[in-house]
Formats: sequence, structure tokens, C-alpha cells
Amino acid sequence: MSSRKRPRPSSPAIRVQRSQGHAGPSTERVQVNTHVHYGVGGTDTARLRHSVRTSHVARPEIVDLSGLMADEEESSRVLDANFDSFSEEDMLEASFGVDDDVVEQPEDGAEDGDNEEAAAASAEPVRLAQEWLPLRQTYVDELLRAEGLGETSQTTSCPYCSPDCQNEAKFKCEDCHGGTLACQQCLVERHEFLPLHRILSWNGSYFEKTSLYALGLRVYLGHGGKPCQMAHDIIDGFTLVDTTGTHSLKLVFCGCPDHPPPNIQLIRARWFPATNRSPRSGFTFEVLSLFQLLNNLGKLSLHHFYQTLHCKSDNVGLWGLKDRYDEMRPVLRIWRHLKMLKRAGRGHDPAGVAATRMGECAVECPACPHPNKNLPVGWEDAPEGIKWLYALLVTIDANFRMKLKDKGLAADPPMGDGWSHMVKTAPYKVYVEKYGHQTAPPTCDSNFRAADHTTSRTSTAFKASGVAGAICGRHGLVMKNGLGDMQKGEQQANIDFIVFSALFGLLIRAITFSYDICCQWSVHLPERIKQLPPTMQPAPELVSQAKLVLPKMHLHNHGESCQLNFNLNYLVESAQSDMEDPERVWAWENSGSMSTREMTDGTQYETICDHIAMWNWRKIVNFHKKLLRSIKVAVHMKMKSRVAFENFNKTFPPDITEAWGQLVKAWNKDRKQKNPYEEPTPSVTLASVMHELAVEETEATRQGIPQLHEMSPARFLQKGLDLEDQQRKQKALVKSKNSTLHRKTEVLEKRNTLRHRIDNWFEVQDLYMPLASQLREATPSSMVPYAEDEILYLPSQLPSEHLLSPTMASLLEKERCLRIGQADDALHEIRRLLRISSTILEFKKGQHLASQRITTKTRQLIINYHAKIVGVAERYIAAYDALGKLDPGGEWTTTFKPLNTAVDLHLPRREEEDEGPENRRELSWIWLVPRSADAQRRAATADKVGDSMRVEWAKTLARSDRWDEETQLLLEEMRRIIHYFHWKSKWWRRRMFRRTDASIAVQQGRGCGASGMWRASGMWQRVARERCELPDHFGPAREAPQRIPEPFSRAARPARASPAELVAESKYWA
Repeated sequence: MSSRKRPRPSSPAIRVQRSQGHAGPSTERVQVNTHVHYGVGGTDTARLRHSVRTSHVARPEIVDLSGLMADEEESSRVLDANFDSFSEEDMLEASFGVDDDVVEQPEDGAEDGDNEEAAAASAEPVRLAQEWLPLRQTYVDELLRAEGLGETSQTTSCPYCSPDCQNEAKFKCEDCHGGTLACQQCLVERHEFLPLHRILSWNGSYFEKTSLYALGLRVYLGHGGKPCQMAHDIIDGFTLVDTTGTHSLKLVFCGCPDHPPPNIQLIRARWFPATNRSPRSGFTFEVLSLFQLLNNLGKLSLHHFYQTLHCKSDNVGLWGLKDRYDEMRPVLRIWRHLKMLKRAGRGHDPAGVAATRMGECAVECPACPHPNKNLPVGWEDAPEGIKWLYALLVTIDANFRMKLKDKGLAADPPMGDGWSHMVKTAPYKVYVEKYGHQTAPPTCDSNFRAADHTTSRTSTAFKASGVAGAICGRHGLVMKNGLGDMQKGEQQANIDFIVFSALFGLLIRAITFSYDICCQWSVHLPERIKQLPPTMQPAPELVSQAKLVLPKMHLHNHGESCQLNFNLNYLVESAQSDMEDPERVWAWENSGSMSTREMTDGTQYETICDHIAMWNWRKIVNFHKKLLRSIKVAVHMKMKSRVAFENFNKTFPPDITEAWGQLVKAWNKDRKQKNPYEEPTPSVTLASVMHELAVEETEATRQGIPQLHEMSPARFLQKGLDLEDQQRKQKALVKSKNSTLHRKTEVLEKRNTLRHRIDNWFEVQDLYMPLASQLREATPSSMVPYAEDEILYLPSQLPSEHLLSPTMASLLEKERCLRIGQADDALHEIRRLLRISSTILEFKKGQHLASQRITTKTRQLIINYHAKIVGVAERYIAAYDALGKLDPGGEWTTTFKPLNTAVDLHLPRREEEDEGPENRRELSWIWLVPRSADAQRRAATADKVGDSMRVEWAKTLARSDRWDEETQLLLEEMRRIIHYFHWKSKWWRRRMFRRTDASIAVQQGRGCGASGMWRASGMWQRVARERCELPDHFGPAREAPQRIPEPFSRAARPARASPAELVAESKYWA
């Protein structure tokens, strides 16, 4: 018998502090605090995870409390005493569900290197904070000192005035270094070019807020900030929003004959006007750039950002600041659009911004294949061993959190429609309206229909139910024109248009599609492509030869057929791609979904484009870390998996492995051939076992062997198993929290019905098993109050001394066969229910449903499926325990294992694993067991044993091949990235003086002329040189030089720009 860990109820996290006094090397006593954090994670009993974290922090034991009042001191002592008396043993005695063997205890010995480094890194902030505690009073005193005049008790004369001047120095600037006091005149003069600094004035008792505007400062536009002799249009009270808050200014515009209009004068001062005509308010470039970064990286809403600035200027509400929130909203939208055009170099095109092409402003992936940018000359004619390196991997997914509310507002077309990462709206809507009604019948055996509401959502609260996207499968960058909103769920028309809009203009020869419902989306795909606009239709051979796969994390949500035919682990030339990057993109974007759903159509469109551009850019600048880490792992795993395969391969005769290899090659070329990864073992179910037993009993009756009852022994045992299952269901019903009068009545009725069935079954049992009658009579009826607690005394439940009886041999064998079928059926049902419940859970997590009723029903659906899973698991455990008694150590033990409900009853999830990526972790054994036949009931022929080992051999070979491909593909991606960066640098240089129609000032400016070109070009050069050069110590990865195209060897790389040509990299993104 095996021990099984039962799931414990969820409990809150508990923190325990144990204190021990230690004498340090100094005279000061040091107290070591051990903090033990006990936690139980998970939302259901089937997936509970216990965690214990321990940290040891040293801090001074004695804290000076002399400044506290006497009663407070006494209260503190009482609290400390009570806490110290509450020991760790007291905590463990409370039923918090922590196993003794998982409680981490501090050890004197050194731990593993990785654990030590992680522990040291996590303890460092705690240590620094504890070391600071003795200085707490000093820091508080310094903060209070800053609120006054410092060492003097009264103001003095101004240090900036002449010695004869006696002006009182009572003003200081919060933003200037030092905070020196000055008189009004000197302060204004020193801030002639710093009009946005914040000023404080000493009133004799404390500093109060004032402003440069109140002190008489005038701000002049034009002439470098100097007064204009022909100045006009003086604005008294111009409102300017900056990172330091909201400011009022006395603004003087230039009035020279050739002066630009006021809005342009403001822009040249790096202040963005709120309106184009007679602006009375504006926003600094710095505040707009800061919000753009905060919004892109932290998804901070404009409302909260503006409220922060407002509170920074007036946190009490006494100054009566003007509210410019409404004016800031359109300004930020324009700012995003301008920054997008500037980053894409659209200001350097002689044809103007209006000539921008589809997707031209998108931030594209430098690691993906781009002909004429980062692919070698003649890549189209590369040999078969290299050609696959130039294939494009695209992964598709939908996100139902990125909704858009329907507020009944007027149409709001986006600026730059189709210029970046979203599709062009007009043709997209026309196509979806025309073909969106087309639906395909379900073809997948994943049983998703219990949770598939995505095509039937009809809520009128939202104009868009989410977004769908096409993302590069290897690197996670959203493709140009690769996003689009969805009007009514995840319709095929939406997906088709988005995917092939993203592929428009890409000169590629091979492609791999990944989609979580790829098995269904691929049906009739060639026919649907013919419905697309002619310019978007790809070459027919590209689609017919495209490879179709399921993302690795979603694979086990599908049935066996999909797992065999759409498995990335079995797909040749797929390397170690997991195709799960959409989930990472959505995790980045979902935190801002509550804000974007409240926007207008155009604003949401542009905001999402800006967010995705930042996502792509952050991925690009971190490529050097990710790829370097990946190549180290790939080289190690390539060698490890190759050795494992070679050792395994030596255990078989060469002729057999040769035949298996040919089978794998044939399937790789044609999926209609026999699948080498498919388990050949036929299934055995409880129904099939019952059929065989019935045939045997029929034959026995024909031979004249009498039966004791019209119910055959096999049927009798089957009825016993059914009653056992009904008892478990009755127990679950009794434990239900719903204790209404109706539920109590239902429990009593079902209990009476179950008692009647058991009594009838006992009558038959008395004939086949007289011993059971004696055992029941020996048990007082008072000890068995309810039918669900009645012991049925099946053969496996009899005392061990009675199992050797000759009369029991036949029944024992029959129950053994039935238990094997019962366990096999239970495993299959567990896997099926887990796939369904996991799909429902993912559906719920990915939705912000408009209806609370639907949310409640979905939650109840999850609860119901969890109850079903627990019930089937208990059935398997009962079968396993019975087999352990009926046939201990039998061949069934090679198929069936002990079921740990806390570990095995869930689908594999990446975030729950701590030991590495998908291709190196071990799945729970329940996913590795085929629906096997009883090995003791059938002869195991050599061919069947060979087929079984053939599957394992093929999987081991596939694992080795995928790591070998990963090494080659990573080297190719590194090469592509470097060459793309060099190409991008040259691209910026070629655009240097294209704007011959622009003024000299514009041509010489940093945004459009030589300075801007050299800055961008130099930035790309530095990224290529300092971030992405492949280290030379990866010699083992280059064991096949012919795999790396000769035109792109290290010696043939493009020449770098000279140091004199490289300008300093500055805020390219900002």
C-alpha cells in the first residue's frame, strides 16, 4: 500500500518570529530574529501548495524607549511578553496544514550556491533597513530642520546682493541645490531661465508657498529667452503643467515681423500648447514624456497621473489651481502620434507624413527573418539543411480583457490608421461584417464546448469584446498590423484578416502557425483565404506547406488526437519554441485594460499601439541577455540529450532502430503516414472487461457449470463496485455546505434508496460469499448508522486470512480484472475533466464579463467540475488500494501509480514549475500513461513490445533533435540581430538630407537633419557592438560551420562606423 497526501483546507499565511540573544564581538548585544512564513497557496483542494520561507535578521536587541510615556512603555512590555510566550510549537499545533517534513529549519552548514545567493539577495534590503533603525531619530530631526531657517533663528541679508544692500533674504527655491535664502529681486533674476522652479517664502514663523509669478517674473518666448523689442500678446496667468506641478506664468510672445504663431513659439520652448489658436495653457515636453513612459511601463492612467501632479502643487486645496485635465487628454493623444512618427523617421520623407505606408511605424523584430535586411544573399536557394532557418514562426491568440465600452459617442477615427501595430479599421470592419457570420463546426476532441462562450457573447455594453493578435513565435514581438479588436468573440473572420494583414509584404518562403485552437482554425483555411482582399492573399504554396501547431502550455487542454498531430515537441525544425508569447504580451497589457476600455475608439487604438511599441522595444534592448542565457542552456542541453539518446539507442539492434528512423522521417514528410509517437496499446475499459467476463460465464453455463443466482458473479461484483461509488457520492452530498430543508430531505431520500439497494445486494452476496454474512452479523447494527458507511465486504475488503480460500479464487480474479478496468476508466476520466476544468478556468481568468450572472455561473461551473474530479480521483484510489491487496506487486504496477491529489490533479502550468522550461520538466505520471490493456490478460508479443519501445525511442530522438535545432536557430538569430542593427544604422544615415524642401533650421535640427540621423545611427551601432556581439567562448555551438552561411561569417560583417561618427546615445525613446 502506498501513502497518499490528502489536500488540507486553505489557510491564511502565518508569520512566526523567534528571537534568540547572541553576544556579538562588540559590547552591544545583538538579537537574531528568525522569521518563518507559513503559507498555503491555491484556490482549490486539488492544487494546494505548502510553502515555508525562513529568514534570519540581525538587529540591536535593545531599543531606546525612554521618550515614550509610562503607560505606553507598560503596554509595549505586555505585548512583547505575550508575543514571546507564543512559541513556534503553539503555531504548529494550530491546524494550519503544514507538514513537519517541509518546515525549513536553520542549519549551520552551507546550502547550495544558488540558494545562498538568492537568500543573500533577498535578505540584503532587510539588513539595510534594520541597520538604519538606530538612525531613525536623526533622520526625523533632519527633516524637521529642513522646514526652518537652519542654524539661524531669523532671516539675514541677501548673500547675492552687494554689501551695501540690506534686502532681507526670506525666499528660497525648492528645486535649486542648497536652498540658500535670497531676496525677491535676486531670486527673480537668478530664475530668469528657470521659470518652473517652486518658491517658498519665510513669513516669520514658517515657510509658505509662493511662486515666481507672484514675485513678478516674466517669461519671454523667442530670442533665447531675452525680451523682444516688439513684444506683444502678454498673457497674465498662462497655465503650464510640468513634472513639478501646475504653474501660473506671465508669458510674453515675440512680435517680430517674421515671428511664428504663438503655438509654434511654445513648441520651440518645449511647451506643448493646449490649443492651436490663442493658447492660454500648455504642457512641458518633460511631463508628456514622463507620462508616456509611466503609462507604457506601469499602465498608470492619466487621471491618476494628473491628480498626482495636482497634489504636488496643492495638496491642501487652498491655492485654487486651474484644472487642465480635459485639455491634457487630447494633447497626450497628439503627443503619442508625433512620437511614433518621429521614431519611425517619417519626418525625413520628402513625400511628407501623409505618405506613410501600412505598418511603417511599427517596431519590428530584428531577430525574425527580413529579406534585404538581415538575410544572406541567395537565402531563397539555401540547401535543405539550412533553409528551415529562414522560416517565420507566428503565434496567434485572443485577449478578452482588452474590451472597449460602447458609450454611444460619435465616431472617433484613429490618427495614423494602420500605420503601426493595429490593422486598418475600414477594410477590417467591412471584411468582418461580410464574413463574420461564418462558423465552423467543432472538430476538436478537447470537449471545450462546456466553456466556449466566445462566439455567443451578445452583450451591448461593449463595442469590442477583446483584441486578437499575431506575434512572432520565437521572440514575442507583436507584428506590424498584427492586432485588431473583436466584435463578437473569437471569430475566424477576425483572426484571418489580422494574421494575413500582419504577413502582408513579407517575402518569406516558409511559415509555422501556432494557435490554441489551431486544430479547428486550420480547417477550410485555404478556402477562407480566397475571401480576403486580393492584395492580402499569400501564395497558395505558402499556406499549403505551412506547419500548424498548438502552444505547449495549451497542448494538454486538447485530446489525444490533437496532442499527437499538433505537438511542437514532435515537429521537425521547430527547435525549442513554446509559442506562448501571447500570454506574456497580454499579461503586460492587461494591467491597463481597465483604463483603455473607457476610452474612445481612436484613443484606445493609438494607446494600444503605443503600449505594444514599448513592449517590442523593451524586448529588443534585452535580447542580449535573453539570447546569451538561452544559448548557454541550449549548448548544455544539446550535449546532454544527445548522450541520453545514444545510450538509449545502443540498447536496440541496429536494424530495428533503422526501421524506426525511417518511420519518423516518413511521418515528418507526410503527416498522413503512421504516427511514430502514437501509443499502439489498445484500450481496456470497464465495459470491455465486463463483456469478456460475460462471455466466459456464458461458456461456463453452456458447459453445464451451474450458477448460484440469476445474477452472474461478474454482474454481482459490478453491482458492488457501483454501490461503492454511490456511497462516495452520498458522503460528498452529506458534506455539502448547503443545509437547507430541501437538501436535508434529499439526503434522507437518497440514503433510504441506497440502503434498499445495499440490502438487495446483500441477499445475492450471501450466496456467493457466505463469509461476508458472518462478518456483517459480527458487527452490531448500532455501529453502522448510515448506508454510506456500510462495509460491503467485497473480496478485496475481506481479512487477509480469508483470501486464500479456494472458493474465493474465482471472485478474486474477477474483481482484479474489474478493478484494472475501473482504474483505467478513472484515469481517462480524470484527464478529460482536467482539460475541461482548466479551459473553463482560463476562460474565466481571461474575461472581464459584462454580466455578473455569467461570472457567477462560470464560477459555479468550476466548482462543479472540481467536485467531479475529486469524485473520480476517489474512485481511482479505491481501485488502486483494492489492486494492492488483490495482486500485490503485479504487472499492473507498471501502469498505475499512487495518486497524489495535491500534485497530480492539475494540468502542467509554467508558473507552477521551478525547475525550468516545458521541455525539461516532468509531467505528472497520469499524463504519461496510455489507456493500457491488462498486461496479465493478454500475451505481449514481440511486435507489441517493439512498438511500445519505438514510441519512447522516437520521443527521445525528438528531444535530442529539438535541442540541436535550438542551438542552430539561436546562432542564426544572433547573426540576424546584429545585421539588422547594422542595416538600421545605415537606413538612418541614408535619410539624412532627404528633406531638401525643409528650412536650414529644420535640416540642422536634431529631429530631422544630420544631428538626429547620427544620433539614431550611432545608437543602433552601439546596440549592435556592445549588446549583441556573440562571445567567442561558444566554440562548441559552432561545431558545424557550414550551417552558418558563409556570407555572414564574423570576418564578413559590415564595417563599423568610426568613433568620430558615433554620436552619444541619448534619449532615443523619449
